[in-house]
Amino acid sequence: MFHTAVTYLGLLSVGVAGITTVGRSIPQSVRMFRMKTDAGVSQLTWGIAIASGASWVIWGAVHANLPEILVNGIALIALGVSIAAFMRAGANPSALILVNVIGVAFDLVLNHLSPGLYSTWTVLLTIAFFYPQAWEVLTRTDLAGVSVDSWYVSTLMTTCWFIYGLTIGSLPIAAPSVLSYPAIAVILYRLHRFQQTRIAAA
Repeated sequence: MFHTAVTYLGLLSVGVAGITTVGRSIPQSVRMFRMKTDAGVSQLTWGIAIASGASWVIWGAVHANLPEILVNGIALIALGVSIAAFMRAGANPSALILVNVIGVAFDLVLNHLSPGLYSTWTVLLTIAFFYPQAWEVLTRTDLAGVSVDSWYVSTLMTTCWFIYGLTIGSLPIAAPSVLSYPAIAVILYRLHRFQQTRIAAA
């Protein structure tokens, strides 16, 4: 009975995790297209997201984990739109492109040299995704370009991957979530404060 419940929980969590992994960048891209601004948006964060997605695709292939391959493969397509969104906002996305090109190249080299270190690197990329944006919201006053919806989706994504990792006993999948929550809390807090300030000033 307990084993069946865990199995169903794992299936539900990986399903939601898959949807949110694909969808997390969409509200951010839509906001930049609509408002034509990337104020407060970290290019480094979204560059890391692309490198991280590629890293998980490779990890999934090595470990025969089909959900990781499919979800992150589709997510890479959605994340690719963020490059066009930055350009639409008038930004030069060279930093974003450079980060993910270097990241993917390092993925391939490290996976060939040491699968163990590669798993660690993949986990670190997943954690690192949140922190450049956390730094950005702490150091910028204008956050008009940042989509709070993207960060709600990212929070749900992180939680679901954590649950899925626990149900299948995979530390590389579960561990990043715990270390990502401090950055998530900072991002959401600062975005809500920014929104409240704008409402008060209106």
